[in-house]
Amino acid sequence: MKRNKGLKSGKLNNADKEIAFLNQEKDNRATELTDAYKEIAYQIEERGERAAEIAIENIDLIFQNQEKEKRAAELLIDNRELQKADAVVRKLNSDLEKKVISRSTQYAFISQVGQTIVHVKDSKTLFRHVCRIALEFGKFKMAWIGSFDIPQKQITLLEYSGIPSEDIHLFTDMSYEINGPQDYVFRTGKHFVSNNIEHTLELENWRPFATKHNIQSCIMLPIKKSGTTFGILSLYASELNFFKGVNLKVALEVNDDISFALDLFDRADRQKESELLILKNESRFRALIEKSSDMETLSTREGRPFYASPSISKVLGYNLEDFINTSLNDLVHCDDCQGLIENLQNISKTSGSSFHTQLRLKHKIGHYIWCEATVTNMLDEPYVNAIVSNFRDISDQKSKEIQHEFESNNLDALINNTNDLMWSIDKNFNLITSNRPFDESGKVAFGKPIAKGENVLSVPHTPEIRSLFKRLYERALLGESFTEIIHIHLPVEFWSQISYYPIIHGDIIIGVACHSRDITGIKNTEEQLKKSESFNRGVLNSLISNIAVIDFSGELVAVNESWKTYAKENGALKPQSTSVGSNYFSVCSKAAEAGDVIAHEVLVGMRSIMEEKYDHFYLEYPCDSPNEKRWYGMRAMKFDNDVPMIVVSHMNISERKLAEDNLVHSEARLKEAQALSHISNWDLDLITNKCTWSDELYQICGINPREVNPSPEAFLSLLHPDDYAITKARIEKSFETFEAGSYYARIINKNDDTRNIYTEWKFEFDDHSKPIRFYGILQDITERTIAHEEREKLTNDMIRRNRDLEQFTFIISHNLRAPTANILGLSEILQDKTLTPQVQEELLKGLSTSANSLDTVISDINSILQVKNEVDEKKELLSFSKLVDDILNNERSFIEKHQARIKTDFSEVDEIFSLKVYLHSIFYNLINNSIKYSKPDEPPLIEIKSKKVSGKIILTFKDNGLGINMKTTGNNVFGLYKRFHLHIEGKGLGLFMVKTQVEAIGGKITLVSELNKGAEFTIVFEN
Repeated sequence: MKRNKGLKSGKLNNADKEIAFLNQEKDNRATELTDAYKEIAYQIEERGERAAEIAIENIDLIFQNQEKEKRAAELLIDNRELQKADAVVRKLNSDLEKKVISRSTQYAFISQVGQTIVHVKDSKTLFRHVCRIALEFGKFKMAWIGSFDIPQKQITLLEYSGIPSEDIHLFTDMSYEINGPQDYVFRTGKHFVSNNIEHTLELENWRPFATKHNIQSCIMLPIKKSGTTFGILSLYASELNFFKGVNLKVALEVNDDISFALDLFDRADRQKESELLILKNESRFRALIEKSSDMETLSTREGRPFYASPSISKVLGYNLEDFINTSLNDLVHCDDCQGLIENLQNISKTSGSSFHTQLRLKHKIGHYIWCEATVTNMLDEPYVNAIVSNFRDISDQKSKEIQHEFESNNLDALINNTNDLMWSIDKNFNLITSNRPFDESGKVAFGKPIAKGENVLSVPHTPEIRSLFKRLYERALLGESFTEIIHIHLPVEFWSQISYYPIIHGDIIIGVACHSRDITGIKNTEEQLKKSESFNRGVLNSLISNIAVIDFSGELVAVNESWKTYAKENGALKPQSTSVGSNYFSVCSKAAEAGDVIAHEVLVGMRSIMEEKYDHFYLEYPCDSPNEKRWYGMRAMKFDNDVPMIVVSHMNISERKLAEDNLVHSEARLKEAQALSHISNWDLDLITNKCTWSDELYQICGINPREVNPSPEAFLSLLHPDDYAITKARIEKSFETFEAGSYYARIINKNDDTRNIYTEWKFEFDDHSKPIRFYGILQDITERTIAHEEREKLTNDMIRRNRDLEQFTFIISHNLRAPTANILGLSEILQDKTLTPQVQEELLKGLSTSANSLDTVISDINSILQVKNEVDEKKELLSFSKLVDDILNNERSFIEKHQARIKTDFSEVDEIFSLKVYLHSIFYNLINNSIKYSKPDEPPLIEIKSKKVSGKIILTFKDNGLGINMKTTGNNVFGLYKRFHLHIEGKGLGLFMVKTQVEAIGGKITLVSELNKGAEFTIVFEN
């Protein structure tokens, strides 16, 4: 009996020991389980889903080992008390395992959602991934997201996962009840939870569906955007009382993360719109300010400028610094300065007031330019705080006004300083304008002058005269220019030589200009000459205005009436006596002896005719009258008769000389305008094949006019080789169609400078539509092209920087959340007071790891910011071959370990002026990556080459490594934290840093690669 008791007692003692042993084993297993779930979290965070699956498989092995150990324990323990104790232990273990699994599952759920938010850009993609993650990692039965349609009281299904296809119709545009769960979520912005659907009255209509699919618990969460409930996230679980404690907190946090992401997307969209609007407004502002010919200035209250637009330099010649340092007294004409200062003082007293004025501003080289100015007080305007002045160059307008006034006065003098009649009529024969002799003749003939606007045919002429003048006017109104001699018999008989000229505006004839000269005296002289046997037909043919006939002794044989008037009006040089018998030579000799050069030339010319050296001579000379300077043309011609004579005529050529002077002045102004605007003109006569170029065209082409004969071939020879063929083809095409055209091209002038040009041309045709002239303009647009390219480059750089900044900000805002979420999750678990010290210690280690991960992210951010901010690093002349040698020496053990071979070819170009620290980092990262991502069964081979193309330095880095699938990942290859070979350790920072550094020193980098076929990086530097 005692033996049996002893045996039984021994068994119990052994059983107690076995229980203690098993309890210790379970504690060890709990620790292993905690480590395993930490491994899951770590793998999910650092290595992705595949690593997490491997960790889960390890946990399954642990579970299998536990089951085997439990089975062995059951075989060893053969009494009921031990079995009960073991059952208690198993229950405790099971509860612990479920708790750890549940928390790890929820942790995985929130972690995956967080990583998804980091990488997606839009709400649709986010919703799709959230529903998928809810089932894969959160272990929910179903998940769906919908948006509220308030007017229709419906919910529109946006994304879902786990809902059977046959039941989708229940969720498509489903209606929701007033005061129902969904309505509660929308109205209050709070979540709705049911941990037992079977006993939740609000979900009575959904019980059949829940029962059918074994759904015990659900939660409806409000998705918010900008603080307003936008939609609903519904999660269904198979367990009762699921949404409590940690599970509820995780669901709420995931919902907050989704709302946070929607706000980010919304802000990003608004930011893009704002940036586009800013760029658009900035472009408009730049176009208005920089491209405008108007001058803009900002000044202090005292009128001292502190800003000026670029057009200041174009118009006034000052750079910004010179202009700002120039005082008003030095800049504004003395006659205009005091008035400007008074106006400035007046408007400075009232915000928003302005004044308008015209004044003269001094050009840098000394002359004054007329400007029209509008000055506004914007001292109280935010972001302006200045007096804003807008100046417009009106020199041409002023010149035209002055010229118009001069021409008007000159025209008035011309038409009134003659005895000839001048007038003009409109198409209805109404008088437009007339000169004083015309008005005086009206008084004499009709008792009063013809008034402006009065019909010239209504004056009391005979019907025959009115009919004659009407026919003549109508001829001119049809476009004919002609001269008629009219013989009128009034109380006094007279002859008129009347010229008719159509007045054309555009292509329309709007009236007739008329000029009438009294030739009664000439006609009478002609009649007398006809009667005189001394004169033959030669004299009659030479009779024009101001005519005299002189014999070889200088005696005046005959003169007309115009000669008499002319001789009286034109000074001592001309005959003082108008009567026949006076000696013309004697008058000229006296004037020549007094020093008159013209008189001397007249005598020499006369002597040449008399000595038969010439049969005629012609001389132009000025003659000062009391009112103006006149020009005359003198023609002398020998007249052979029985007695040799000289016929002398003096013609007033003032109008022609004025026109010639105006033409010379206009040509000079045209040359100045072409030089200032860099616009030239050219002309090709298609009949004579004669080509002419303006002076500015020679200047643009860098050609000396004495060295090159202008021709199309000469110009084509200057074209850039790359533009020659297309330009020549375009010109040849124009000669086929004879249509106007234009083109942009480049020329290489005689100074070997490449200039950008723009030219356009037209054809002129004769009455038979045959081309007779090919002409056009050519403009040097080099500076404009360079400025445009610089603006384009600046704009593209700003867009790229904004895009990079947006991506960088977005990534950072979320990459900081991942380790932060880990810390929060582990901190939550640590609050559980039932955890063993070993588990707490492991959780603290995990907390430390997450903190280190957070520190790593911040360190990476600092490294990137350092690259972006190191813009003041000193540049120097660097050698590619020396950079590679330095890297080989420093990394020799790493290179030899992987048996890597590096081939270089820098024979074409080996030096570059750049930042050493950046270039060394670029070479190091690309070489290191090629070795690091080499094929396991093939030694790495790296080929580095350089070449120079069109002034650009090109570097290539080619390897035979694992390569990258560019079709699926090409857009992200240079992204931050982008990794493409997860079996190799790394952070996805190297290529991002390479691209950042390449662009920081003015280069561009591209990649060509295929999976398992290596990679080739190409870097292009503008030399």
